[in-house]
Amino acid sequence: MSENTPERRRLLRYAQDVQTLRSRWVQLLLVPALLTIYVLAYALLYPWLGVRGEAIGLVLLLPLAWLWGRRAGVLAGILVGSLNPLLAYLGDPDAASTISSAQWVATLVAWVIGGVVLGQVRNVHAKAQRELQERLRAEAAAQQQETTLQTVFDTMPLALAIYDPQGRVTTINRELETTLGWTLQEWQTQNLLPKCYPDPEQRQAVLDFMAEAPSEWRDFQTRTKDGRVLETSWHNLRLPDGRIIGLGQDMTARRQAEAARRASEARYRAIFANAPLGVARVDLEANFLEVNRALAEFLGYSRDELLRSGVAAVTHPEDLPRSQAQFQALVAGDHESYQLEKRFRRKDGVTVWVQLAVALVRDAAGTPDFAFAVVADLTARKQQEVELQLIATLNNAANEGRPLRDILHLLTRGLKDLYGGTNAAVFLVNEDQSQLVLQKDLLPTAMVARIEQLVGRALPKVSISLDQPGLYAEILREQRPYTTADQARIEQLMRELAGPRRVQQALVPKVRKLLGVQAVLSMPLVVDGVALGLVDVSRQEPFADSDMERIAVLAEQVTTILYRQQAELALLQAKEEAEQANRAKSEFLSRMSHELRTPLTAILGFAQLLVEDVAEPLSAEQHDSAQHIRRAGDHLQHLIEEVLDLARIEAGRLQLDLRPVPLARAFDEVLALVAPLATPQQIELVDQTASLRELAVQADPHRLQQTLLNLLTNAIKYNYREGRVTLTGHVGATSQVSLRVKDTGPGIAEEQQAVLFEPFQRLGAERTEVEGLGIGLAITKRLVDLMDGSITVESEVGKGSCFTVTLPQVALATVPAEGPDAAGATAAAPPPATKTVLYVEDNPATLALVERILQQRPQLQLRTALQARMGLELAQAHRPDLIILDVNLPGMDGIAAVQWLRQQPLTRDIPVLALSARAMPQDIARGLAAGFDQYLTKPIDVPSFLAVIDQVLGPDPAHSRSLQHNEHAPV
Repeated sequence: MSENTPERRRLLRYAQDVQTLRSRWVQLLLVPALLTIYVLAYALLYPWLGVRGEAIGLVLLLPLAWLWGRRAGVLAGILVGSLNPLLAYLGDPDAASTISSAQWVATLVAWVIGGVVLGQVRNVHAKAQRELQERLRAEAAAQQQETTLQTVFDTMPLALAIYDPQGRVTTINRELETTLGWTLQEWQTQNLLPKCYPDPEQRQAVLDFMAEAPSEWRDFQTRTKDGRVLETSWHNLRLPDGRIIGLGQDMTARRQAEAARRASEARYRAIFANAPLGVARVDLEANFLEVNRALAEFLGYSRDELLRSGVAAVTHPEDLPRSQAQFQALVAGDHESYQLEKRFRRKDGVTVWVQLAVALVRDAAGTPDFAFAVVADLTARKQQEVELQLIATLNNAANEGRPLRDILHLLTRGLKDLYGGTNAAVFLVNEDQSQLVLQKDLLPTAMVARIEQLVGRALPKVSISLDQPGLYAEILREQRPYTTADQARIEQLMRELAGPRRVQQALVPKVRKLLGVQAVLSMPLVVDGVALGLVDVSRQEPFADSDMERIAVLAEQVTTILYRQQAELALLQAKEEAEQANRAKSEFLSRMSHELRTPLTAILGFAQLLVEDVAEPLSAEQHDSAQHIRRAGDHLQHLIEEVLDLARIEAGRLQLDLRPVPLARAFDEVLALVAPLATPQQIELVDQTASLRELAVQADPHRLQQTLLNLLTNAIKYNYREGRVTLTGHVGATSQVSLRVKDTGPGIAEEQQAVLFEPFQRLGAERTEVEGLGIGLAITKRLVDLMDGSITVESEVGKGSCFTVTLPQVALATVPAEGPDAAGATAAAPPPATKTVLYVEDNPATLALVERILQQRPQLQLRTALQARMGLELAQAHRPDLIILDVNLPGMDGIAAVQWLRQQPLTRDIPVLALSARAMPQDIARGLAAGFDQYLTKPIDVPSFLAVIDQVLGPDPAHSRSLQHNEHAPV
């Protein structure tokens, strides 16, 4: 009901009318009464009282009658009427005596009537006042109630409409207008039912419902003004006057929510029932309230069995305290959910790993209601983790080179961890493949102790003959995994292990029962088709196919390790053999070098002395003979150096000093060295290196010279008489310098070029007069490769050959000026002062040679010793200026001798030279490390040897020693 302003105005006018009426009654009744009383009193009593009586009467009568009503007016009239005679007598006794009793009575009656009239007027006025106040209060209450009802009407969450018996809408509230969209005016001026209910049947049902007005809620689909269709529910209330109040509510959101809830619950039920993971609801005591099929099947129980138990009943005992603590913390509100990896015990006793996710569910009041748990099977993953860890452990053990028994022990222990409660045994086939031997020391100690306690003695060696029929022999022959849960088969396997003795055979059932063996899996260890052993795994539960696959992977890993260890052992043996052969080769080369150099020292040394003897010069024929000896010796020394160089290169022991090498100097040196070789054959040497003389290459100076010498020497040796050898080259586009040696010789056939750089390939030259071993080009190629270069050959039979060496070009650095050539050093003036040289050598020929050589330095006094200890005594006694030691001395060798000298205060500063036929790089390095100032190799080149002596015995030997330390020179 809306606010009615005209009605409120009508009520206000009514209140004003009552107030006006009350005033008029007072005027109409009170004034005439007072006038009447006054007239009567005046007429009757004035002659005696005058105006005093009426005045007094009015003063007394009016207040009493007005204040206390009609009864008070009567009393006041009696009182006033009774007082008048007294007042009259007191005022004028004479006059009062003239008034008769009738007059006094009449006056009294008049006053009483006046009091009654006044009291009645007062009562009428008071009653009208009360009625007016009551009506105002009732109107205020009605107004407040109307306001309250209107507020409720307008704010009610239900849609509300009031319509008359004819179905016309008279009033609607805001909710109805908001819900359907039409205003009250539209409802009152239009027939909106067809718009709300376009379907005639539904519209008729609505009309029937409005007419019947049953006391029930009924659902309709109502269309709104904007075209939306709402799910609505309506209820009718019939009023006594025939009007009907319609109550409606929009149920769309609720119906949608209910539909969503039903769908959600259906989904939940479907997921709960059909989830591949285990799902459960548990109460706050961790008892199962509901479980799904997957969880029941996973644990091996029926749903009813689980609902009669709790989570603790299926939890592994070792995990129970931790699991309970987590759940209690969840219920206590420490956290709303948690995840936990734990173990469950299936009904069949098998332990399984699970990932448990638990969430607490609260009721509407926020109080914990139940917990929701999801269980995922982690057994396979855990087994994979253990398996991978086991494989990694086995690989690490193998990589660390641990013994096979350690690896097998890790395997058996890992199998027990992989399959809880598992017994694992390892068998290895003996060397002659006749027996399968149980590795007792790899068995679990506790298992061995239980078996020994049962049989009453120590467990003997267990071996199975592979020559006799049996399951184990069959497994190894077929080389396939074998598993069985048949108790007869298991006992047959155990009887094969027990041996033929009856006592042991009788104990088989007891041992099987003791170990709880219900299933056995045997996995052969096979490498390259050969059975090396077998891994036997037993436990209480049967083995699944997945178990066989996992154990097969482990067995394959073990066999791989076995194969690798065998291969590594074979490789190690081959390596040791190769190293032994290499050591033998190195020792042979070192001995060969020593044994060849020692006699060469005497041959070449004395030949040089004969040729250069000025005091007793040789005849021409003798001089020519001595030169032949010297040239042959030089050639033999060159061959020895080539063989040693090749050996060093192949062993990777050749050290190079790569640095910028000016080509001009290299060209001049090699051309000067080969010129004497070309002269006898009248071979022309052509120098076409002008364009390269300002350049430098990255190379070892000595090895670059050796490379060019080899190529030029070959070009001369294998050339025709009066032929030509050309040294030329050019700069490539990639900062490479190509050096070419061309000859006009017979050339090299194409098929021979393929093996040209292989050692000891002379390509038919062995049938000619040209000497050599055929290793010069092999050494040359290897040297060029070591200098980051390359060498190629172009040749045509009958036209000659061209060898090209390509090396990296570098900037031409400032090359320090070198001292005088060793050969030229022989002319240096000897030190003027007399000095002592101690030479320790066990070879008399070499000793005599050095003595003859030093005769060219008369200022030097030579002392000699044949043994190291004798030489050390001489060094202590005479403190020579220079000590020369042979390395290969009898008794104490030269290395030990120089070390002793460096430890003694009297000899530690004396320069010590090594003069040895041991010329291998490792020998030289060992000598320099021991304390030699220089390491000189045999055979002796007299000028070079004297140059070194002169250099060491200069004015400041200590300074010379520091400059020459760690250097060696062939002499």
